[in-house]
Amino acid sequence: MLRSLDIPPQIASALKSAPIPPLPQVLLRLLGVIENQSTSIEELAELISCDPVMVVRVLTAANSVAFRRGKETKSIKDCVQILGTRIIRTIVTCLAIQQAFDPLAKRMKLDLSGFWLHAMLVAETARSLAVEVRGIAAEDAYLAGLLHDMGELTLLVAISEYPEVLAFCPNEDILPQFEIQTLGIDHAIAGAWLADQWDLDSPVADAILFHHRDKSEIAFADPFSRTVWAAHTAVKSNAQPTTAAAALGIDPARVELIVERATNDVRRIALSLGIIVPELDDVWPGAFPQVLSTSTASPSDSGVETAVRELALRQAVLQSVDDADSHADLVRSLRETANILFGLSRLAFFVLDKPSASLRLANDDDQSSPLQQLEISIDPATSAVARAFVESQALSTFNGDAPGTRSLTDIQIARALNSEGLLHIPMRSPAGLPGVLVIGLSEEQFDQLRDRMAWLTEFVQLASKALRSWQQRAEQRAELEATVSERFVRQARRVAHEAGNPLGIIQNYLTLLSRKLPDDSAARSDLAILEEEIERVSRILEDMGELPDDSEDGNLNQLVTELLPICDNGLCSPRGISIETSLAKEVPYFLGNRDSVKQILLNLCKNAATAMNKGGRMRLATHADVLEGGKRYVELLVADNGPGLPPAVKEQLAGSRPSDQAARDRHGLGLDIVNTLVTAQNGKLTCRSSPDSGTAFSILLPAKES
Repeated sequence: MLRSLDIPPQIASALKSAPIPPLPQVLLRLLGVIENQSTSIEELAELISCDPVMVVRVLTAANSVAFRRGKETKSIKDCVQILGTRIIRTIVTCLAIQQAFDPLAKRMKLDLSGFWLHAMLVAETARSLAVEVRGIAAEDAYLAGLLHDMGELTLLVAISEYPEVLAFCPNEDILPQFEIQTLGIDHAIAGAWLADQWDLDSPVADAILFHHRDKSEIAFADPFSRTVWAAHTAVKSNAQPTTAAAALGIDPARVELIVERATNDVRRIALSLGIIVPELDDVWPGAFPQVLSTSTASPSDSGVETAVRELALRQAVLQSVDDADSHADLVRSLRETANILFGLSRLAFFVLDKPSASLRLANDDDQSSPLQQLEISIDPATSAVARAFVESQALSTFNGDAPGTRSLTDIQIARALNSEGLLHIPMRSPAGLPGVLVIGLSEEQFDQLRDRMAWLTEFVQLASKALRSWQQRAEQRAELEATVSERFVRQARRVAHEAGNPLGIIQNYLTLLSRKLPDDSAARSDLAILEEEIERVSRILEDMGELPDDSEDGNLNQLVTELLPICDNGLCSPRGISIETSLAKEVPYFLGNRDSVKQILLNLCKNAATAMNKGGRMRLATHADVLEGGKRYVELLVADNGPGLPPAVKEQLAGSRPSDQAARDRHGLGLDIVNTLVTAQNGKLTCRSSPDSGTAFSILLPAKES
């Protein structure tokens, strides 16, 4: 692992804090498509994959503590699915703001076209070579190829001497020698070290480290490193397909064909982004960044600044309020924004709790338990947090603003954030939620923030407005729900009373009928099922007059097993329909109302049986651990091989206004009930349907933590 290599401390510090500029064309395209509701996950992932900076940001976010579940996620498409469009929008917006307004980015004029095109070409070639060699993960090879020269770009914006190294170096082959003579390390070491900091797999970091090694050395490297090295060798200006082919033991003609195809693919991508592409016979010889100017003059507006101004008018931070599913979701989004803009990952929002006249942690599921339990008095003598709040001024451990002797509260917060010191910035926006943003950071990070303090303060005030806006909406929703609930309870109690009498009569009659049957009669079990279902209907009616109990949970496998006889004997067997079950080995426990989930399953089974009429096959399946938008669910799958849903019903499910036909259709009415019940359980309903393959419904229910 590269963590054992000795990186000069000053270079390591500069590399960590370097604001790396993304490819403007990719950034602009993402700013455009991210607002388009019809943009697919595949389109987003393909566009993000064009830019190493975007790839790193998305990989880092998706594998962070807040989102990572289980093993590391390396597929960009999977990362986009885990994060969701809201977090992707945050990342793209923040990178745009960083590029447009960061002083370092405005101080340097760079031609990065050759760099990006070279990175994409090596990535495409590495992926194809990995498929050719076999036994190597193609997407991992693509990732290593895309990031293989990230050390160059990071050194360029982090080390003041590096532009001169590039200016005097005649070609990339001898660039590592120039770098080592000047800096003591080369861009391969810097890139691999960064890959370790980003927690990428060791093989990826190794491939980055070895991509400039001599062919005699690479012959003894692992297959993955040899594949990335061969891709880099095959696409250089003095391309050596024979040498590249020898490293992998494949035909040189095959390597030439792969490079040609990769070149055409990258050309297509570049043209779609509006990048001027050189002639094919001159495959981007100037791969490393070209320094056009290092003056203090601002670069010409590439369109990013215009886009950022528009985003600023819309107050990008406040926009996250509309997208957040919960208060904790909003806080998580604000933290991710601060991390991207300022490199600050350890922070906590403390807001004023008026009833107790104290500062408490904003609803934040990702913070440690000690912070969640803190209740900070607003007496300025008790802590730096309280002093910053009362005096409405930023205080820091490192510039003497904070009290000389830190209070126990200050020590506890610093320990919880695992930080050397603290920066306190009051949230005092007139339209915002009063409080303090507490940032855990080192003295070096604080020094780097001095020139950006005004920008950071503006972000904090926007965050304050966002938190207040969410609070107001939550209060309005609660007030509206209380009014609606009161009306509903009155009506529900009347319905429950009226329906209770006939249900009781039916249940008593079934009991008498059961007593008349012989003890060994098979009909007794059928009557028992009917009695149980009538009891369930009675409970549903009774519960209509009461507020739902959100604490209930259930075993999804057990629920399917209980309802299987009803679905089989009452719905499927009379129609000649067979039922297959596939239940998860790991028992899937869900949070929600068991009777409501039973109703969901029965409605879907009834619709499927009715649609297939005579003959056919139905499948019921459960899955224990499903990730969606960073949250854990259990899945109930109901599928059939029938004729598919009617067009009007499909429109209704897609969110279109239902037609009269859909309203009359029993499928449409039943699915509307299912959709309502799933939403009430905080679940998600998706459907795939076609005349050829039938219909499959997936119901995701919140998973109960082990």
